Amino acid sequence: MSEKQDFVKQLFTGTIYTAIAKYLSLIVSLVVTAILSRILLPADFAIVAIATVFIGFISLITGNGLLPAIVQNKDLTNADIENLYSFTIYIGGVAAVLFILLSFCIADFYLESRLLGICQLLSLNILFSVFNIVPNALFFRNKEFKFVAIRTIIINTIVGTIAIFSALYGFGIYSLLINPILGSLLIYLVSFYYKPIAFKWKPQYVSLKKVLSFSTYQILFNILNYSYRNIDKLLIGRYMSMVSLGYYEKSYRLMMLPLENISSIINPVLHPMLADYQNNIRFIKGKYINIISFSAYIGFVLSAVLFFCSKEVVYILFGPQWAPSVPVFKVFALSIGIQIIQSAVGAVFQATNQVRPMCYAGLIVFVTTLFSIVIGLFLGTLVKLAFCIVLSFYLAFFIYHLALFRYVFKESIAYFFMSLWRPCIIGLIIGMGLYLFDHWFYVESNLLALLLKLLVTIIIFTILVWFRLAHFPIVLLLKRIVNDKKDNS
Repeated sequence: MSEKQDFVKQLFTGTIYTAIAKYLSLIVSLVVTAILSRILLPADFAIVAIATVFIGFISLITGNGLLPAIVQNKDLTNADIENLYSFTIYIGGVAAVLFILLSFCIADFYLESRLLGICQLLSLNILFSVFNIVPNALFFRNKEFKFVAIRTIIINTIVGTIAIFSALYGFGIYSLLINPILGSLLIYLVSFYYKPIAFKWKPQYVSLKKVLSFSTYQILFNILNYSYRNIDKLLIGRYMSMVSLGYYEKSYRLMMLPLENISSIINPVLHPMLADYQNNIRFIKGKYINIISFSAYIGFVLSAVLFFCSKEVVYILFGPQWAPSVPVFKVFALSIGIQIIQSAVGAVFQATNQVRPMCYAGLIVFVTTLFSIVIGLFLGTLVKLAFCIVLSFYLAFFIYHLALFRYVFKESIAYFFMSLWRPCIIGLIIGMGLYLFDHWFYVESNLLALLLKLLVTIIIFTILVWFRLAHFPIVLLLKRIVNDKKDNS
């Protein structure tokens, strides 16, 4: 089998396992969220959202950059792995204690006493998430995507079921802590059982030094990227209200669902696969263009569908009590397409050992996003704030790809945009069809309206495929896999 055929086969297989896990987990997550949204109040979700933002930030600065560094570095020995794991044990313990102390300041800043206890409980999430960095990296490094998929499905189902019963039995806001705490504990225990790593009381710094250059820039980028994704929630909770933050956070999470459940299928597989070809920039560029062409069809069609189905989606999933989230989600839907395309860019920077320009681009994106958020807060409404943030997403899309093509691929960014024109037109045509449907028909049932709009989308896309204006990228990929097998038989 040729190098190209082997790459396509492994990428396809890994993506299939990851996709199965992600979408089954998505179903579980949507069911859990739908039930909890009808039991708990928007302010409950807002409080946990604030605590989760700080949890994520602490996790980033305590070693999350080690995971891609371990995947990327092929020269690490077993002793190095043991040393790195031992460092994460110490780092996790210190980080959890520091967050417990920080929780007093967080509760005082937001004038919300419940934040104190919630943050202190969530310190357990920090502990086990950091413990799991090295074992998890080994699964991806060894391309054990099937195991990761099975682990994810089982654990998400267990913690989701427990969260629902805890809410039904009156645990209230604490039901929202089941997933981050119990989920991280179970993932660590299962990972350690299958990838036991010896702990060293005195780990050697030389092992950390091997990944420090890569992981330092990776951690800095993760901090910048995480900050520009979450600082809006912190500011809304402080300068608007917890109720406003609850509606905003629900809209933002809805926007992130398709993004996370597409990018998290491709990226965990893509980086380990591309890392094997890290010295072949031309090969990586070709594969990246193929991937974004595929992602663009999904992204632009989703943007159009979710923009015109925003009311139906929110009402079906969360109920009419979340109606103020609809216009905010509608605005966010405009950015889903470009965010899905952009989601693979980090894996390419990592696979080519070019995390420094990625970090510099992240700094520019952070500054522009912060400026946009401040303007949005000054304008005073959630919808105007959402428009400002969507504008910052488009700027980020351009900045990251400008850095990628100029400093990594050494090529004009025009080459990149030329691959997007056809999917963009498809999205516009589908959007026009859904607009006309809304204009000509009124359907009272939200579920029926959503199903009819999805049917309209399928019909339009099928017609475009028939006239060869659109392609079915997944079909082309499957044909390539089948042909590869025939050639080798």
